[in-house]
Amino acid sequence: MSIELLRQADYVLSACGRPTPPPGARWIDLPHVMTYRIANATTVVASRIENKARVQFICRGVSVNGTVDPFRIWWANGRNLEQLVSVGNFIGSGAGIRTLQPEVAIDPGGKIIIESGPTNGVGSAFFYFWGVLRFPLLACGDEPDIYVPDISRTPRIPGTQNQNIMAPEWLLGNQCTPETPPGYWDEPFTLFSPTIVNPIGTTTVGVAVECPIDCDWFIVRNVQFNSTHSDGVSAGVAAIQIRMPSGYSLTNGDYIPQDWTGPLFPLLMVPGGGRIILDFGDMDTTGAGSITTTIQFDGIKRRRIQ
Repeated sequence: MSIELLRQADYVLSACGRPTPPPGARWIDLPHVMTYRIANATTVVASRIENKARVQFICRGVSVNGTVDPFRIWWANGRNLEQLVSVGNFIGSGAGIRTLQPEVAIDPGGKIIIESGPTNGVGSAFFYFWGVLRFPLLACGDEPDIYVPDISRTPRIPGTQNQNIMAPEWLLGNQCTPETPPGYWDEPFTLFSPTIVNPIGTTTVGVAVECPIDCDWFIVRNVQFNSTHSDGVSAGVAAIQIRMPSGYSLTNGDYIPQDWTGPLFPLLMVPGGGRIILDFGDMDTTGAGSITTTIQFDGIKRRRIQ
């Protein structure tokens, strides 16, 4: 059976104008990693990594190892991974990797741009973009359906074909699940706090994060933190407290993000239009300047079905 590589002309437009493969299309995913190394940079640099394959590269995760700090990753579609991140934000997630949801597609010839800060003339940083090369195939129509084990069809852990029915509930991240009570509808949603600039040696208290008003409840399942230092701060970390207007403290006092980045036990339920209150300080800081922090709340918006 002859198999042809799908070309752009073979794609058709969906009802919303999105290019989609025609009926009968198949593809093969081959594991691939795009790498880049920055060494002995003393100024801010912008590096470009090109997808030199003749097919799409589907990026599923990013890992960083080294001394460059801070940095910013721009995708080929013009969006960035985050406003500014540091190597420390990748610590505590297995082998220093941050998974991407959803995946990011890099077309042939597309470039990933890395804006990086100085490494003080020493050291280096390694960037790894993990994913697959997707080779589209034009099927003849008589092929059997793609094999998917029955166990992966279960709705408990929705996602890709590589589902793990034995995974614990907290691995669901911000995805909707069958635990939605009858009469309600859940929608994945990520809420970001304001960017808080806290001068070292001081405290910034009472920063309110306004929750969505178009839902009955905003349910937080996962929390992530992103902090950057101004040029004059040579050491130190942010100290953060998360509390509710009722007086309940989620963190029972200040703590540092390196001690906790991940799922919540139990889940934090905030009424629609409610607030989450943040207090900021610092710990073990040296130098002069500020620590800038943004907190990311991953969860769902729960609405009552009328």
